[in-house]
Amino acid sequence: MSDYDRTRENSVHGDKEIQLQTLQKKYEQMAVDHEQAEEREQQHEQNIENEANLMPIPIKIIGICLILLFSGVVLFTIGLVDILQEESKTGRDVSLLIIGVILLIPGLYYTFQLISACFARTRSERQQILNEFPIDYMND
Repeated sequence: MSDYDRTRENSVHGDKEIQLQTLQKKYEQMAVDHEQAEEREQQHEQNIENEANLMPIPIKIIGICLILLFSGVVLFTIGLVDILQEESKTGRDVSLLIIGVILLIPGLYYTFQLISACFARTRSERQQILNEFPIDYMND
């Protein structure tokens, strides 16, 4: 065997070792990628389960918010119209205006909170917003 053949054989053998090492690294990387994909899939399934367990916003809260808002707007409007009519000399217009404002302020606030709870990104954020409502909704 000549020197050229030996050099060529060593070169081919070295290339095969490099290819083998490259394949081993790729295999290890594939195993790591597969493990990461499994972890992501499990986390995704857990997120889906958490979203499925997310409590809906109770009807009682929705009803109370809308009743406060609607009645506040109606009473405020009636009081304002009565004040703008210069014929009215009774105290009814001012009292309707005051009662309308008293109902409108919490109506607006809790309606805003309700909308925030609807668009909450996480379960804990929604639960925290719902816990601020002054009624017990767990017994619905």
